[in-house]
Amino acid sequence: MSIPLISTAVIGVFMGAYLTSFFSSETIERVFGIFLIYPSLRLIFSRDIPLSERKVSRIEYGLMGLIVGITGGFLGLGGGVILMPLLLLVYRVSAREAVATSLFLTMFTGLFGSISHYIVGNVDLQLAIPIALGVVLGAQLGARSLKSIKTKWIQRAFGLFLLYMGIRLLGFL
Repeated sequence: MSIPLISTAVIGVFMGAYLTSFFSSETIERVFGIFLIYPSLRLIFSRDIPLSERKVSRIEYGLMGLIVGITGGFLGLGGGVILMPLLLLVYRVSAREAVATSLFLTMFTGLFGSISHYIVGNVDLQLAIPIALGVVLGAQLGARSLKSIKTKWIQRAFGLFLLYMGIRLLGFL
């Protein structure tokens, strides 16, 4: 799973970062806001999402990686916000597996996405460095607390976060 997902996501990140040069920041924010609303509502209001017994193929992981990479590179994300709904809603993996896979992928896409955006001139290091330190600490705390939280609450909390971010990016908050 890891190699096709990571390799295509990294390629996609470079493509997505390049695409940002053709759009205004406001357009990118609005696209991202719209993109977040549907999966957030599905995650919040769906009852328990049944897990799938079907295994995801390498080709599907590769396509998923490319979609996550391009979208993440375009929107300035590590990809977790895109990968989590895909894994939960489309491939129906457990919330714990989705979180772990997302964190693992984000390590690579975040690094290469940051490099891509730095090359294009989109990175403010005075903001990026303290945020990166917070992300490292927050990821550790989140991973440790994941064991004690019920799966449905992980799914709903993530859905609420996506909804808040979507509404905010659309300019309603």
